[in-house]
Amino acid sequence: MLGRWPATALCAAAILSVSRIPRTDLPSRMLFPHADKAVHVGEYLLLGGLLVRSLSHELSGNFLLAAIITIIAGTVFGALDEWHQSFTGRVPDAWDVAADLVGLIAGTTCVAAIRWWRKTRGQ
Repeated sequence: MLGRWPATALCAAAILSVSRIPRTDLPSRMLFPHADKAVHVGEYLLLGGLLVRSLSHELSGNFLLAAIITIIAGTVFGALDEWHQSFTGRVPDAWDVAADLVGLIAGTTCVAAIRWWRKTRGQ
């Protein structure tokens, strides 16, 4: 059974799909300065939440290990994604990877909070 992995893989594929958009096809104006960083945080918040859920399930509920792997693997994925963008005429940006890391931590924290809340409520 595939379990939680299809949603995680779909999210990662969507991130890579957006990264394939050439620089010339991107909007020239953003809603606010550094809006691209907010997009990175949002994308990786979702990826982090999905990935930590999938890994935690695979690791028999070892959430701490799943969280560590999520943060490390997700950051490597983000860095490779930035490198991948360089082939589309876009410039890799370390600040984008930092925003990805913030999103991964936020997504992992959200899942941890939900798990804690369910545990305290007896669910």
